[in-house]
Amino acid sequence: MSRICKIFNTREKFPDYINRKPGGLLACGSMMKTISTIRTGEASSYIRKMCKHFSVKVPATYTETEGRVQFPFGPCSMQADKDALVIAIEVENNEAAERAEGVIVSHLVKFAWREELDIQWKRTTEVQ
Repeated sequence: MSRICKIFNTREKFPDYINRKPGGLLACGSMMKTISTIRTGEASSYIRKMCKHFSVKVPATYTETEGRVQFPFGPCSMQADKDALVIAIEVENNEAAERAEGVIVSHLVKFAWREELDIQWKRTTEVQ
């Protein structure tokens, strides 16, 4: 988990590696986002199946076009449209990104056994 640094003087200059969080708190250290856009006509079905499956152990919600799972390594959001599934996971470091990607890929492959998916991940540094 990120260390949280309380702001005592909001006029003080903070280093670039500190990200502003809601409620006047700063999280020390940058967060990463790992994103994959997967071409499939079954995106809505995969969101439903994965969220139902993950909800046994972690909080998960879904609708026909989006899903959210709160994993221990970070939150995961899924968006479906008619020809793609977009998965975005917020993590603290490369190790957590690898773990998150592995969890999603291993489960998605099981649920998508009827088709071969091309799953490519792109990692970005998120500063919000």
